[in-house]
Amino acid sequence: MSLVSELAIERLFSNPANATETIVELQLKKGRLWAKVLSLNDEFSRFQVRSASALAVAKKKAAFDVAVDGQKTKVIAVQNGVDVTVAEKKKTLLQSTIVKCYAVTVTEG
Repeated sequence: MSLVSELAIERLFSNPANATETIVELQLKKGRLWAKVLSLNDEFSRFQVRSASALAVAKKKAAFDVAVDGQKTKVIAVQNGVDVTVAEKKKTLLQSTIVKCYAVTVTEG
């Protein structure tokens, strides 16, 4: 995480009935966050970073970078794949998986 980042932890969940089911939901308001997810074994587990204009989700394992600069969000897949969703006013505009060494930049509005 960069020094000027604003990050909110929205949800940390571990299912008491199934210890392999884990959900981490973060909101990056500004700045940069680099994440490495090593082993999410359950099909319902996920690690996600949301900005005002995009949602990046790792479901098994991945390394990725999310940067928010004003109205722009950039997601870079460093290892494996990251699912990216772009939505506006609860309407999905784009859903895609970006793979290692690819990036997507989203501008709000």
